[in-house]
Amino acid sequence: MKSVKLQYVRIVLLVLIFLPAAVSADRIERVTRSEPHSQSGLEITSETFWNFELKGLGGFFPASYNRVDGLLAGWGFDLSTAKAITYPGTETRQLVSAYRYPEVSFEMLVPSARRFVGGSLGIKQRLSEEKKVDLGLNLGFGTFSNDTWRADDPGTSLLYLTLERDRRYYHDRRGCEIFMGNSLDNGLSIWLAFYYEHVKSLDAVNVWTLFSSSLLTENPPVIHGADSGLRFRINLERLSKGTFFPEGWECALTFETGGSLAGGDFDYQLFDFSVGFFRLLGELNYCSAALKAVTAKQKLPPHKLYSLGGELRGIDTFHRDFDLFHRRGDRLWYISLGYQRLITLPDIFITRLAYNWSLDFYFTSGVTFLSSDEKDPLTLFTDGFENLESGAAVGVSCNLSRTRVGVYLEDSFKRQYRSRPTVTVRLSQSR
Repeated sequence: MKSVKLQYVRIVLLVLIFLPAAVSADRIERVTRSEPHSQSGLEITSETFWNFELKGLGGFFPASYNRVDGLLAGWGFDLSTAKAITYPGTETRQLVSAYRYPEVSFEMLVPSARRFVGGSLGIKQRLSEEKKVDLGLNLGFGTFSNDTWRADDPGTSLLYLTLERDRRYYHDRRGCEIFMGNSLDNGLSIWLAFYYEHVKSLDAVNVWTLFSSSLLTENPPVIHGADSGLRFRINLERLSKGTFFPEGWECALTFETGGSLAGGDFDYQLFDFSVGFFRLLGELNYCSAALKAVTAKQKLPPHKLYSLGGELRGIDTFHRDFDLFHRRGDRLWYISLGYQRLITLPDIFITRLAYNWSLDFYFTSGVTFLSSDEKDPLTLFTDGFENLESGAAVGVSCNLSRTRVGVYLEDSFKRQYRSRPTVTVRLSQSR
């Protein structure tokens, strides 16, 4: 009887995951302030509104799937203020952001495979509209993975659910973050945060997938304790919206330092740099290049270690000789080169649902390793290159709403992890 009820729960959750994750949200607006003011000799009226937006149908939405939590159902809302500006003698009504009161974001996540409720709460206040300085607080608790840097992360839930391909490693994390940041109109943003998180292992959790109820793999243990420190991030973006995809470049540098002085149990310094270039050559040729480099000073705790996982094209992370969880490191190099030949198709119903078709070619190469000298971050440039792995892929892809779907023929340059080229389906978030 219990198994029958469980099957009903699975069917209901499976139906819900195909609902739009962000449908037309309910909006409750209430006038909080009305003020006339003069601009260029015209009398303009502005009104400040409360914006209350539910996430999904009545605030309920299918969040995601992973092999630890199973399907996650969520409920949440966003609360902010907006200003409506009405110009005299016209029906024009322009909506702009207002920062009189804090912005609030709330989510509650209920996993189907764990007796645990997770979620997050974020509060952000604009301190200076002219200088665009924000102060905020984030609270979060639930299942996390430090592999979320991977480019395919936003769209892999469905593949994990159906194909049992989830090989990320997870841990339980609960904590808070206090941050201050400055976002400028020239694409430069600078953020400083103090974080305090408590981590523990999730190495004995039974999960299920759509076609199997077997445990896919064990989570490697993490060190139970508090992780606390400072995080500094600077981001520079020069992207413009192109005809098909964004064009330009972006780069980001993140520095983290954790230690006992901030109330934590782990002493380390982490440097994470990434840069990407995107360019349309002619009318139909789109090229992209991305580089990521990570290094550290002092040994990183297990929940901070990086892995390449399935990010390298053509490498089978489920191969019996591919020991994913021991292939983690505090040093990482990753490069991706892409070429897409855009395909022009007739404007019909099918091409409106599935659009921006292209023939794709990708080359990826990378390595991650534990440094022989953990106190010297410059070993990133001297060690580990003998274990460099590379792969390539050719295929076709298109946009389905906010998801990029691609079918590729992939092959690794190291034959030990792939006996022949293999067809792979990849999902990613549309740029």
